[in-house]
Parts: sequence; C-alpha cells; structure tokens
Amino acid sequence: MDEQSKGFSELIREVVRQQAKPVNQQLRWTGEKIKLLELGMALFLSGEFNDNEFGVTRFLKLWGACFRVDFGVPAQLVDDIMERKRKSRTFFLEHLTVLMREHLTKMDGEDRMPGRSPLRFRLDG
Repeated sequence: MDEQSKGFSELIREVVRQQAKPVNQQLRWTGEKIKLLELGMALFLSGEFNDNEFGVTRFLKLWGACFRVDFGVPAQLVDDIMERKRKSRTFFLEHLTVLMREHLTKMDGEDRMPGRSPLRFRLDG
C-alpha cells in the first residue's frame, strides 16, 4: 500500500472511531462556562426541549454534560449574569446574533448553485 493510501486508510479509521464515541465525548466546550450557561438558559426559556417537562436546574446540568462542563450550582452563574454591569446581561447571545447576521449578509453576496446549502463554512482539518 502506498503512503497516500495508508494516510487515507488512517483517516477513515479515525472518522469511524470518532463516530463511535458518544456525542459528549466528541464535543467539548472550550469557551467560558458562563457563556454556555447563557446559551443554555435561552434555549431552556424557548420551551423547545422535552415540552419543558423538567426544571431549569436539571436542564442546565444535562446541557453542561453534553459539552463536558459542570456548572456546579447553576444558580450562582445565573446570579453572575444578573449582576453584569459593564456588559449586557445577554452579551453572548447578542454577539452570536451579530455573527449570524454578518455571515448571512456575506452569503447574500455569493452566487449559490441550486440545491446547495447556503451554509458554507471553511473546514479546518
């Protein structure tokens, strides 16, 4: 087997290994814990998960576990959000909104082939 084939075979093996892992072992939050909590709170408040069958604390513990983050006592982080003085209480959500709008505006200016997803992101190896 030549070097290129060996490299391709190893890539395929790695993809299969990654797909075999549970999602919470593939994704890991590397940002600030409070930003993940802010995002989770907004999603919880949307009522889009499990018909809001459980409370915010349980939801946030599950949300954190998805990304291997332990919020400890989520209420303490919520207090930190409530006490923000220099930043908006929802600054991370506002930042995400700006990023999304900028991306969509950029995509408006690009030609797209019919049937192709407009969400083209650069893939970093």
